[in-house]
Amino acid sequence: MSSSAEKYEAEVNVVSENGPIRIELFDHKFKRLAIGFGELHQRVPEGLYILRYTAGTAQSEERISVDPRETLSPITVDLPFPSSAPVTGGSTTHEFHHYPASALSRQPNKQLGMGGFLMIFVRTIDSDGRTPVSLDSLSLWDSQLRRILNLGDQPVQNTAEGWAGQCIQLSPGGYALQWSPVGTGSKMGGATEVLPINQSLWVAKDWMTVVFLGYNSARGQLERQSASIHMVRPEMGFNDFEPKVNQALELVLGGLRTGNLVVPDNLLDLLLYGKFQNPMLGIVGAHAMLQRHQKDWSLFDIVLDTLEKLVPGDPDVIALRLLGRHLRNDTSCTGIRYLCWPPMLYTGYRALIAHDWVENDIIKDGSIAEISAASLLPESPWTCWLEKKTSSSFFHDLTRRMITQIPSSRRVLQGIINELVLPDSFDFLKVPDLSDPAVQRVIRYISDLQNTGDAGELSKLSLNDFRQTGLPVASVKKAIHTLFSL
Repeated sequence: MSSSAEKYEAEVNVVSENGPIRIELFDHKFKRLAIGFGELHQRVPEGLYILRYTAGTAQSEERISVDPRETLSPITVDLPFPSSAPVTGGSTTHEFHHYPASALSRQPNKQLGMGGFLMIFVRTIDSDGRTPVSLDSLSLWDSQLRRILNLGDQPVQNTAEGWAGQCIQLSPGGYALQWSPVGTGSKMGGATEVLPINQSLWVAKDWMTVVFLGYNSARGQLERQSASIHMVRPEMGFNDFEPKVNQALELVLGGLRTGNLVVPDNLLDLLLYGKFQNPMLGIVGAHAMLQRHQKDWSLFDIVLDTLEKLVPGDPDVIALRLLGRHLRNDTSCTGIRYLCWPPMLYTGYRALIAHDWVENDIIKDGSIAEISAASLLPESPWTCWLEKKTSSSFFHDLTRRMITQIPSSRRVLQGIINELVLPDSFDFLKVPDLSDPAVQRVIRYISDLQNTGDAGELSKLSLNDFRQTGLPVASVKKAIHTLFSL
């Protein structure tokens, strides 16, 4: 015999056609009753309800009426989500983009090294997807920030189909994808100085890093924040044989962009299952695990151990290991190497900088991983920083003016200077560079303290207090020495 509760209830069944999108069920007072990813099953009383579907930045709603006396048909959701990668289920996916991307990834068109591969694939993502695209605003720089390729130099492209790409054989290591100036920069006497932006990329041995960039023809620009990065075996190339796995990566990247990273078990399983074919799935999945209230540290360690074997030395994996140790108060640093190149994921880089204050300068002094932190842009999910090419005289004058507004600055620094032990590599400080953005950030920090506190508190400052600047330890040390030497 049915209970009275069952007699007046009906089951709402929702299934997504496009992977594990977020599905929420609300009552008429907008109280959330249930949440699911890819599917939702919930018994509810008679009444009016709202179903909300979210995939990255895409969202839609529908209202349903539940009457237990009538059979409620299963609801099928088709919510295409925005993606720079041409994956199944994407609202911007076109078949005439997927096959060229797959073909190019299996046949590199340039060789600048050996051991790893990098593919940059740009495609039009709005309108009918056929607006011609250009790679002229992009260039590739090595780990010493020396330009090695203008990506507009003889790309593989089809202007009628709205795509262009480069697939390059490279030596493993860190690279910067540099975006040419787009109209934002520093004010200099009424004129605006426009600065290039670098994006961190990592090429692992025996793997191909695949970067998909979307071109918005309505805005006339490439979209940096919506970039999608995969890692695949060169012999396999990029493919969409398992669309739900690629969908899982795109949906989690969308969550990172919007700050809404909630990953259920079924979505996490897809990410971790696919890490052997695409280590970026495991990297993003591990970040998702750390966002959970209840963390499965045993599973996290297994994932990290596997990633360290698949892509040894990858800065994103190293940052994850450090972040995991920090969250569980593990102070050991066994097996952790000094990092010279920033992780590709912004979250990982921020964690790395914070950990640099805990584990004895984990970021190598003078490296790009240290230097780029002072110009880091908050462009989640990817690590991007401004390439400084400005007039030193302008910033020398600016910084000197800032210092004169802080009469106690030398006294503040005097209390810290004895804490500093600098290596021989700091000899270049004999010629102070006041245009260094790290110097400017440190002096701004002191200025803010001066404006909000009292001189007595300033005199108690220690080196550790400067972690609030968001800079690595070495950057702060060099900045303080530069300011104190004036």
